[in-house]
Amino acid sequence: MELLNEAATVIQKTFRGFLARQAVKQIRRLNYFSSLDHNNEYGFCYKPQKSKKSTRNTQSSIQPTKRMIRSSIYIQKCYRGYLSRKYVCNFYRLKQIVLFLEGHVHKYLRKRIQQRKTNIKQLMAQCYNFQTQCKSIAKGRYNYSKYMNQKQFDEINGIIFTSFLNLMIPNFEKLNSEQKSHYVDQILGVMQSNPGSKMMGSQLSSKTPLKQRHIIQNVSVLSCEVMTSNGSCISSNKSKSNLTNDEFKSILQRQNKKGQ
Repeated sequence: MELLNEAATVIQKTFRGFLARQAVKQIRRLNYFSSLDHNNEYGFCYKPQKSKKSTRNTQSSIQPTKRMIRSSIYIQKCYRGYLSRKYVCNFYRLKQIVLFLEGHVHKYLRKRIQQRKTNIKQLMAQCYNFQTQCKSIAKGRYNYSKYMNQKQFDEINGIIFTSFLNLMIPNFEKLNSEQKSHYVDQILGVMQSNPGSKMMGSQLSSKTPLKQRHIIQNVSVLSCEVMTSNGSCISSNKSKSNLTNDEFKSILQRQNKKGQ
C-alpha cells in the first residue's frame, strides 16, 4: 500500500504540475544569479573570465528544463480535458457544417423535383389540347384536308394513288414509263365509263373536295374490277409510299363483302 500511495503521489505531482513549477523556480533563481554576475555585484568572489562559462552553463541547463515544461504542459492539457474538449468542439462544428450542406442539397433536389413535375404537367396539358384539337384528324384519313394547304393535300393524294398502283398491279415499279402511263390512263378513264356507283355512299360526302372525290371513286371502281377479274388482291413486295397497306386492304375487304 505504501508503494501504491507513493506512486499515486508521484503521478499526481507530475500531472498537476508540481515538477514543472519546481523547474520554473530553479530557472528563475539561475536567471537572477546570472543577472547579478553580469552586473559584477559579486565580482570579488568570481573572476571576470569565469562569467562567460557560467552563462553557457546556465543556458545549457535552461534548455532541457524548457523541454520538460513543454511536455508537462502538454500532459496537463491532455489529462485535464483540453484536447478532448477541443475535439468535441470541432466535431460539433463539422456536424453543423454537414447538416447545413445536407439541408442545402435537399432543398436543391426538391426544387428540381418540383420543376420536373411542373414540366410533366405542362406536357400532359399540351398533349390533351393537341388531342382535343385533332379529334377530327384522328377520325379518318380524308379529314386532313381541313388542316392542310393545297400542295400538301396534292402530295398526299399522289402518295395514295401510287401506293394503290403498287398494290393492285404486280411489279409496277419495274414497268416502263409507257406502260405506267397506260395503266394510269385506264384508271382515270374508269370514272367516265362508270360515273355512278353504289359503293361511294359510305366514303363520299358533299363536303369532300373534288380532287379527293375523284381519287376515291377511281380507287373504289378499280378495286372492284380487280377483285371480280382475279378474285384476289396481288400486292408488290416493294412500295415506296409512306402509307400502310392495311388501309387499302380494309377497303378491298369491305367491297368484297358487299359484292358477295
